[in-house]
Amino acid sequence: RSEVPALRKRPGEFLGGRSPALAVKLADDQAVLALAAVLKAIATAGWQERSFADWGVLAAPRYLARVLTASTLERFARLGPRGVSPLAIPQTMLSAVSGTLSVALGAQGINFGAGGAPGQLSDALLVGLTMTQAGLAAGLWVVLTEWATEPVPDQQGDTKTETVGRALALACVPAGHAESRFTLRLRRSVAEGAPRETQ
Repeated sequence: RSEVPALRKRPGEFLGGRSPALAVKLADDQAVLALAAVLKAIATAGWQERSFADWGVLAAPRYLARVLTASTLERFARLGPRGVSPLAIPQTMLSAVSGTLSVALGAQGINFGAGGAPGQLSDALLVGLTMTQAGLAAGLWVVLTEWATEPVPDQQGDTKTETVGRALALACVPAGHAESRFTLRLRRSVAEGAPRETQ
């Protein structure tokens, strides 16, 4: 967690070296982790010059903005309404991470949040698979974030919890796409223990 401020200033770059750091200036730490993961995935795939204007973003953070909310409430109690930024509330919404990523990437497709609590992996994969197969965007970034030990806010609106942030970014395209490397399949039970596979 102590490395997040430096990552906030330099999360990575793409499109000719453009750094989308401004998009996470006021964002929650999990949005910073999400952007860094997406930019690392872009670099790994060799997509630094690629536009994601026709892509969508689905983000599934776990317990988003607990420390940020505690800090906002502490400032409000101490300084009143003038001590709190009007941007504090939007940065704590479940869709804040996907919105931040959309701005940073210039993605103009669908963007929304899913999950929010333990189990967000299955929520994100289910929604991501459904949206990708529905063809609502050329591609969909599915991004998951969490803290390895959930930070517990203190009375000052900070935390002393030793924790490590985790982020995973998946670039999802419809099945059969030329750039597909793996296939995600939905398996559900229709009868007692009888799985049915759909793609």
